[in-house]
Parts: sequence; C-alpha cells; structure tokens
Amino acid sequence: MGMRKQSIFRSTYHKLGKISRAIVARVLLQAHAGIVIWLTTRQLDNNNYYGILAMAIPLFFMETSAVLYFHHGLEWKRFCPAFLVYFACIVPGIWLQRLNSLGHYGNNGTSFCYRGSKTDEDQRNVSNTGRLSTTIHWEFSLATPYIERSCNDIISMEEQSMLILIIVCRWLMPRGHMNRNSLSQLLLMYLGICADIIDFSEYFENEPHTNVTFAYTLLGVWTWCLMQFTLVVTSTSQTPETNSEGLKIDLSDVFSLMMVLFMQDGPFFVIRTILIISRKTLDFKVLFYYCKNILTLILAIYRLLVLCSCVSYDGDDLVIETVDIQCEPPLTSPSGKRKKERIIF
Repeated sequence: MGMRKQSIFRSTYHKLGKISRAIVARVLLQAHAGIVIWLTTRQLDNNNYYGILAMAIPLFFMETSAVLYFHHGLEWKRFCPAFLVYFACIVPGIWLQRLNSLGHYGNNGTSFCYRGSKTDEDQRNVSNTGRLSTTIHWEFSLATPYIERSCNDIISMEEQSMLILIIVCRWLMPRGHMNRNSLSQLLLMYLGICADIIDFSEYFENEPHTNVTFAYTLLGVWTWCLMQFTLVVTSTSQTPETNSEGLKIDLSDVFSLMMVLFMQDGPFFVIRTILIISRKTLDFKVLFYYCKNILTLILAIYRLLVLCSCVSYDGDDLVIETVDIQCEPPLTSPSGKRKKERIIF
C-alpha cells in the first residue's frame, strides 16, 4: 500500500503568498546590488563595472528559479544561496570603492570621486595630515540641487543599508524548515553580527591605511565575516548526538560556536590586536570591542568544552553536606540519630 504525499501548503493562497515573498526578497537584494554597482561606476568613471551586474543577474535568476521549482519558494535548511549570490555582486563593488577611497585604486594611486554631473568642479581637498579627502555631489531634486557627501559616507551608507536589508529580507523570506522560535533566534543573532561588522567598518575611515596589504586584509576579514549570513545554524536537529556522559547535543550549538570562533570574534580579535600593537590605535571604543571579543571567545571555548564533555556538565555552586546530629532521646522512645542536610554556599 503506497504512502500518500501530503502537501506542505494549507491552500493555494498560502502557496502563492510564500512564492511572492521569496520573489520580493530577491528583487530587493538585486535592486540594492544594482545601486551599489551604479555608484561604483560613477565613482571610478568606468562603465565596464556594469559587467559585475551583468554576471550577477543570471545567477539571481538561476537561484530564484531553483528555489521556486524545487522548494516552492521555501528556503533551504542549512544554507541561504540568495545571500551568497547577493554578496557575489555587491562585495566587489564595495571593494573597489574602498580601495579607491583609500588611494590604492585608480589612476596613479589617486583617490577620487565624481559629481552627479561630471564637470570640472570636482573638489579635491588635501587635509592638514596630508591625506587626500574627496567630496562627491549628488543631485536629488530642484529644491535641494546638491547634497554633498564624502566618499566614505557613501560607502558607509551602502554597507549599513546592506546589513539592514539582509535582516529584513531574511525575515521576509519563507521560513521553510525553521519554526518561528528558530527564526527569531536567527534574526537576533544577525543583529549582533551587524553591530560588530558596522564598528569594524569604521576602521577604514579612522585609520590612515597607507599599507595596501593591511587594507586588503581588512577587506578580506570583512568579506569572510559576511559569509555567516549564508549559513543557517539555529535549526534544531531532529537527531541530536549523544556525548560520553549521555548528554544529547544539538550539532547546531557546536556549529554556531565554531562560527563565533572562526568567522566573527576570532578574526575581529586578531585585527584589533594588530591595530593596538602595530598601529598604536587605542581608544575607549576599540578597547571596549577588544575586551568584548576576548570575553566572547573565552565563553565560546568554555561552552564548547562543556558540550564535548571536557568539563563536567552537572553540578552547581551549592555543596550539600550530610551531617549526623545527636538527638536527646524522648522519654517514651528509644535513643536514635537523625540525619539533616546542611547547604553550604
């Protein structure tokens, strides 16, 4: 007797709603990536960079078609390919803009930006420290003909809007195999990651990165940390593993701890150590996040040791001691001893 396959949707409207949400989320990601590439071509005055967008559009189309055909718009269980395609399009544009603003890209190693209408009024001002500061004008409306923004401000807005869009789109995408509890945990984890990444991005603006190797290192670590958003590690495992003490362990806990060690606080700790030691960069904000990275790494390692049974899982700070208390025998009963438990803090 064959088994009947049960539909995963309550109704046709439910199915169309999931498909619509999946499409809208991907359209928002593609639109934002297109804006970043457009800003890249304006700053570098090179339309060849539209080729990045031309290569990303087919990838977006193939990823959307695959998730609609195989999953009816529902997301994959452990991996989010939509964010991977999004990063493949937006990260090269931000890399080019950052290197251009730092003076490591462009003609003769010069950092420059262009006005909304390319004229000879492009402003290039050299600050007292000898660093080249450039400004960019964008025309928005007749009421406010020109709004002046620095190149670093434009890039910062791109990065911050990217992180906000990731959270919004992940919330908008159909949950798939995740329940609402797991999705809420994932979104809260994304908020914490975004806060650390935004602070890390400020090092591009606050430090005179004359060393091109260090600039590439910062960009590489920043890109590596973004890959956390492509992984889904909060889903509860249906078949938890059992350690040597008989304790059932959800492998998602182990994977999330590994991400903290090798994809977030670990790399950030290394970069901030380099900034403090070699570049003499030490202020209250850097020190705060540096201590935060140290504490997070210690707690993550301790949690990992507990899960791997290297540290005892049971027990608490209360020591229960059993003592014998001599009791005066009652007149009508034989002598005896009564045991009493005493809690020592």
